[in-house]
Order: sequence, then C-alpha cells, then structure tokens
Amino acid sequence: MNRFTIELLFHIIGIGSSSGLFLKDNSLYVIGDNSSYFYEYELKSTALKRYALSEYPAENINKKLKPDFEAMTFYGDSFYLFGSGSTESRTND
Repeated sequence: MNRFTIELLFHIIGIGSSSGLFLKDNSLYVIGDNSSYFYEYELKSTALKRYALSEYPAENINKKLKPDFEAMTFYGDSFYLFGSGSTESRTND
C-alpha cells in the first residue's frame, strides 16, 4: 500500500460539507451528504457553480431528510452519485 498525505489546498466558501470529490480538467466536483446540490468549483477562476439535484433543492438539510450522498464517480460522459444506503431515501441516484 502506498502512503500519501492529504493537505488543505482550497477553502471553498459556499459548500457546507463534502463527502464526494472528483477532479476533472480544471474543476473540482463536489457532493455533500446534507445538500441536494452538485457543485463545480473552477480551480483557475475560483468560481463555484451549483446544480440542483431535486425539484426543491436545499443546503444543510435536516439529518432525517438529507439525501446522504457519500460517493461519486465519472464514467463515459456522466457523473454517478451514490447514497449511503442507510435508509430507503438514501440509495443510489
């Protein structure tokens, strides 16, 4: 197993939590477990874009109602987001 160190590189204002990260081209894509937004942070411009994942998106959702996204990946031309699976509403989207 290789050893590695994670260091603080960015302080992104506007994201309350992050549980899934994906670096692609010049953007860092982020999901949080208590938000129904998918975020794109452009590294060069430091611009933060957010994309709604539901009809009525919200941030800092109550623990009982949160989507609880925990992981993400990119395949082909699409991102795939995965819920924790701890309740019926927290399954893959």
